Amino acid sequence: MEKSAAFLSLSPVKNPFILFLLIPAAMLLSALSCRKDMPENKSAEAPLKSIVILYDNDVHCSINGYACLAGLRNQIQAPDTAYVGVVSSGDYLSGAVVGFLTRGEGVLRVIDKVGYDAMAPGNHEFDYYSERLFRLSEEHKLPMTCLNLTTMAGKRIYPSYILKQYGPKKVAFVGVLTPQTLQDERYAFYDDEDVQILDLHKDDLAERTQQAIDDARSKGADYVVLLAHLGESSDGFITSHELVSATTGVDIVLDGHTHSVIPCDYVADKEGKQVPVTQTGTGFQNIGKLLIRKDGRLSCELIPTATVQSVDTAVRAAIARVEEELAERCSEVVGESEVPLLITDGNGHRMVRKAETSAGDFIRDALRFVLGSEIAVVNGGSIRDDCPSGALTFGAINNVFPFLSYLWEIEASGDDILAVLEYATRRSPDEEDGDFPHLSGLRCTIREGSPRSYYVQVQQADGTWADLVPSARYKVATIDYCVRDGGFNRLWAGCTVLRKLELLYCDAAIDYIKRGLGGHVGSQYAAPQGRLVFQQ
Repeated sequence: MEKSAAFLSLSPVKNPFILFLLIPAAMLLSALSCRKDMPENKSAEAPLKSIVILYDNDVHCSINGYACLAGLRNQIQAPDTAYVGVVSSGDYLSGAVVGFLTRGEGVLRVIDKVGYDAMAPGNHEFDYYSERLFRLSEEHKLPMTCLNLTTMAGKRIYPSYILKQYGPKKVAFVGVLTPQTLQDERYAFYDDEDVQILDLHKDDLAERTQQAIDDARSKGADYVVLLAHLGESSDGFITSHELVSATTGVDIVLDGHTHSVIPCDYVADKEGKQVPVTQTGTGFQNIGKLLIRKDGRLSCELIPTATVQSVDTAVRAAIARVEEELAERCSEVVGESEVPLLITDGNGHRMVRKAETSAGDFIRDALRFVLGSEIAVVNGGSIRDDCPSGALTFGAINNVFPFLSYLWEIEASGDDILAVLEYATRRSPDEEDGDFPHLSGLRCTIREGSPRSYYVQVQQADGTWADLVPSARYKVATIDYCVRDGGFNRLWAGCTVLRKLELLYCDAAIDYIKRGLGGHVGSQYAAPQGRLVFQQ
């Protein structure tokens, strides 16, 4: 099998000069794509029809949904009763094995066949580093828009909006990316000397958004659609709701980032106008449908992707080609399991971001085994999917642990560990948080009260348990994201790094299955093991 297209090497940005060579090309490409979409002197001749905009967010490499998305578009177009467009609010390149093995390129070969009108980047578009994103967006001629992604000199990477003509009407798609990306994907925004090379303008984001809206209106936009990768909740970073409240002129927000299922919320803008905000969930749970009627009224609905009957054959064929190229690697059997390794409660409700899960216990044990550390702590957001019982394949394991996260061992005090436990459980168990901690060699009982009390113990070499000592130093296995980047609010950024392994946490999981468990995952992972417990 030829692997040149599917299996690509990856290296972080070593030379910022290479990065900035790519930026002008990306900017020119986006400008040209925007310009060519504006037919001259024809809008007056076009009939007035409804406009339908299909939208997605946080697909995270669930590529089979694209065939349904394009099929739904074809179905709506078929009677010729509406103009139809397709847009995305980000996080499509990373999150499963197809993205991991091709570093996003396999996903874009499918997206190419769909044909998007506008795409905003999500934070996970930077998982393979900014140089890779800019190269892919140029090669695949992606219609990217992002008003707040710039060089440190203020040069915009992508246009702040894309203006599309639908019959006699113009729709401006304005892209905006959460500044939280600067923290969470720090490696893509700083060079090897820790010098910042890209910016997302946290402090004046509302002003920049207003400028983009006003400019789009001045260019004749009849409607302004915000493609926001912000979410409705965020620690210290502006949310989609807050951005609406600080601006005027937005007609609707197609949101992303928090994986929420929001058919339609309404938020008052700066002048009191009620602006709808919607989000489709994640992994193509739903396809969003925005309807702009001929009289100008807007409405939106979420269509469960599983209910879509029409499938686009060209997109389906592109998916099959990508899957065929990856089949040999994905089907490689690395062991077997008596039980499923779950991030859900078994009924499809995600629990890994607010409660202990069996998949969380498993990967923490894997890191601790490989590094030989006293303790292992990693965030729940790094665990992405259930793994079925039976034969364990590379593809199934990678879908659970799909990111380019490497094993690090740090030295942390008892106080450092307690600080992370307190921060990462502050919303639990009622609300989700990607920082929710999963533990090995450590157990924690959290007693509700004001304030909460934390009873923490560390497993000893003989298997007994002893209280965590605030001043003691412990060797902790984790991933680089939880130290160098945005995990745990960078509370461990000042800890001494003892070891950095060139080993991804997915590979650590496979090594643990083979060497630590003899190729067999047993019933010890049938259920959470009580490592983090909440008591009233």
